[in-house]
Amino acid sequence: MKRKFKIGSIIAISMVCQFLGFTSSMAQDQTALPAEPVKNTFENGSVINNETVEVIAPKSIDAIIEHRFGSILNADGNLDGENLLGMFSPSNIRLGVSYGVIKNLNVGVGATKLKHIYDVWGKYKILQQMTQGMPISLAYFGDIAMNSSKGETMKSMDGQIKYANRLSYFNELMVAYKYNSKIALQMSFSYTHANMVDSANFRGIEHNAMAISFVGKYKFSPQSSILLQFNQPLSTRNFTNVSSNTSGNVTTLTTNKGVLPKPDLGIGFEVSTGSHQFQIFLCTADAIIPQERELYNSNDFLQKQMVIGFNITRQWGF
Repeated sequence: MKRKFKIGSIIAISMVCQFLGFTSSMAQDQTALPAEPVKNTFENGSVINNETVEVIAPKSIDAIIEHRFGSILNADGNLDGENLLGMFSPSNIRLGVSYGVIKNLNVGVGATKLKHIYDVWGKYKILQQMTQGMPISLAYFGDIAMNSSKGETMKSMDGQIKYANRLSYFNELMVAYKYNSKIALQMSFSYTHANMVDSANFRGIEHNAMAISFVGKYKFSPQSSILLQFNQPLSTRNFTNVSSNTSGNVTTLTTNKGVLPKPDLGIGFEVSTGSHQFQIFLCTADAIIPQERELYNSNDFLQKQMVIGFNITRQWGF
């Protein structure tokens, strides 16, 4: 009898434990947190020279100042203090503003000093990374730019400057993944088209260009991050650049040959206070709008042809 009681007790206790375990797992399933959006993959819509999957909220405004100093190398191609790491050289500046039209849709306008370029753009977040389910964020960015300069490079074969000659287009699809609170990664594929290319200065330039881009962020404190970017052209072309220099009555012609465009490497530091971001960095391209970078970047980071730049952004919500 005692043995039967012990066996029965063991069976009963086992069944109770199994039931308690089952009800406990049921309770855990019922109290599981719902899937939520993964926020702040990046602190801002721009990282150095690249757009990110981030968009601002509806009825919000984002203003940006982008500045690129001249080459850190002096006129002789040496790295010294003659031009104070490019700060005494000609610079490039862009002012831009964007607006959150509806959820996940932003539009913006900008003006760039180099070639007097005006651009309009739109960005739409197609997919949002979630804590459960959707593992990535996906966004599309499109830009239309107008070169308003009056130089000879805008003339067609008939010697006329047409409005369509001034236009260029940039399209990009971005995929991003936030690994944890510190690390975020993004990969992009882009296509660029220019109605008119600068063939007067760069012979052999094509109207179309494709590229892939990589962006990374490592957030090492609540407000500070290390930024990394790399843009790799998929469409490269041989080019010949002819420049002239007149001294007295003597004109010297210099011919340079190479491959365009060059990859764009950038590494920087970012401080974010939520509604305000400041980025300072070292990058290869001195162009700011993506069309110019993807078509004409001739700087080579392997030759120390880099520029110092910074981006300042400020958001307002209404």
